[in-house]
Amino acid sequence: MKKLPILALLFLSSCFLFQNEDEKPLLKVAETTYTLGKFKNYLEYRPIPAHVIVDEALLNKKAEELVEAEILVQKAKDLELDKEPDIQRQIQRILIDNLLQKKVELPVRSQKISNQEIKDYFDRHNLEFNRPPETKIVEIYNKDKQKIEKALQEVQTGKTNFGVLSRAFSDKHANYPKGRPGYIDPKGKPAGLPQNVVKVAFSMNLGEVSDVISSGDGYRIIMVTGKRPAVKTNWKDKANQIRQKILQERLARKKEVFINELKEDAVVEIDKKLIQELAEKMTSERTVIITKEPLTPPSLPSN
Repeated sequence: MKKLPILALLFLSSCFLFQNEDEKPLLKVAETTYTLGKFKNYLEYRPIPAHVIVDEALLNKKAEELVEAEILVQKAKDLELDKEPDIQRQIQRILIDNLLQKKVELPVRSQKISNQEIKDYFDRHNLEFNRPPETKIVEIYNKDKQKIEKALQEVQTGKTNFGVLSRAFSDKHANYPKGRPGYIDPKGKPAGLPQNVVKVAFSMNLGEVSDVISSGDGYRIIMVTGKRPAVKTNWKDKANQIRQKILQERLARKKEVFINELKEDAVVEIDKKLIQELAEKMTSERTVIITKEPLTPPSLPSN
């Protein structure tokens, strides 16, 4: 590759002293001209380490790197690589990310979040940061008293794992997976267990199994499989976490408003009929794939 003239770099070194000379042309590759200002931007993009001495030879090398990059870009455009769908999507993603950074992220991140805002957020979302004591249970639940008594007999023999009996004897409850209410608080949430069942659960020790408990929605035998103590904290302990939550909420709102404003000014036309036809076609194709008989794997030769 042809070396850049030394005079060009001498010119460059003197121009760095004058901000108003940034528009002076420094180098040209085919029809593309790089001014002194653009070259300085390139140096900012590819910063020179602080311990490296900046001299004419180094700047010559950086200028040649820029020439090589521009030659490669021009060749890619000659081959129309910039028109390939994958490249177009990458460019689109970069443009979107940069737009949102300038119009959404930078304005929002520049706004301060006061301690009062943090405290108010903590008060509104208290249950996210404070938790009552919790007990985890597995149950045998059935609406039939005779079946639950039979299950109790099986439990008392100790021959079969409680979890196995839970799956074998339990009816499916509407609020949680079969036999698995999970962790509950003193109000029986989130499983919505009756209060008399909750009272028994919190009185039991880890690994302990209850007798039959009668409640309004049926009969239960419960086993305690976990205990968690209460968590009590204050807004100062969670200030950094809350600050991030507030920031993310602000970013989401700002982004939504920004996009909606752009959509109001945009002329948008969507062919709903064409979308409907495509949806029907794709649904049909997926149905064919799902209903096809699975392929039988080839048998391996026996040794």
